[in-house]
Amino acid sequence: MLWSFIALTYTGIGLYVAPHGRTSGWIAWSFLGLDKKGHAEIHTTFMVLFFVATFLHLYYNWRPFIGYLKNLSRRVVILTKEMLIATGISLLFVWGTLAGWHPFSDVVELGATLKEGWEKSYMQPPFNRAEALPLKQLATRAKLELSSALESLEASGYKASGEESLEEIGLRYKVAPAKLFEIIKKGEAKGQ
Repeated sequence: MLWSFIALTYTGIGLYVAPHGRTSGWIAWSFLGLDKKGHAEIHTTFMVLFFVATFLHLYYNWRPFIGYLKNLSRRVVILTKEMLIATGISLLFVWGTLAGWHPFSDVVELGATLKEGWEKSYMQPPFNRAEALPLKQLATRAKLELSSALESLEASGYKASGEESLEEIGLRYKVAPAKLFEIIKKGEAKGQ
């Protein structure tokens, strides 16, 4: 449960500060060695592990757990003062977040601001998942000349073919797809 908690906290922070999906792949975003997809996948699998570990923890510690719920007369009382306080705090967080109350809305707005900040800092993709399309399809959809795009990339030191995506080229040369597309766009502008 401890390792699950640590992993969920780490990936939760990563997902909180990560740019929106279309931008994260475009700028090759990563946080402490993982991209957004990696954070989401680890977050999901550790959530399952946390659930299983919690179930097993309760199963193997059922008697002590029930002991915490007994009052002085040794009767099980689920609605103890502590349980009511914990339930109240949890409900406050749910309602406060959904209703947009302060300070819950401030936390949500900060996350949105962080995500939008990534989009303002970098050129936006021409369409979602543009980095994943082969260059010849990207050129067609973005109304670019494929030969000009390939020449621009090669002139900047990036050898590529029309069958490769900006994502694949970026991984090979350790550069964000957004930077490669910027090179293509500058070459296109010079050609015109």
